[in-house]
Amino acid sequence: MNPTVSDPGGLPEVFEEDGYLTVTLAKVAGVAYEVQTAGTLEAGKADSFSAASTTVLVDDPATLTVRGNVPVGTPPGRYLRVKVTVAP
Repeated sequence: MNPTVSDPGGLPEVFEEDGYLTVTLAKVAGVAYEVQTAGTLEAGKADSFSAASTTVLVDDPATLTVRGNVPVGTPPGRYLRVKVTVAP
């Protein structure tokens, strides 16, 4: 996706699988992906965004599937984001 053009239809689908928030991405060569989850949007809090709160299920050259480690429905709500950077 082009970060300078709004395209909500191009966003990866986030779904519930086996009771956990899960996302599958089609990978692009030269790009590094980090999936993070959080229970709050406030930076610096104990439950802020972290990759340590996720489990990688599939990581091959074409696909990345990651799930959160906290079951859906556990208070507070959960957030998921994908950080994308140019791979060195």
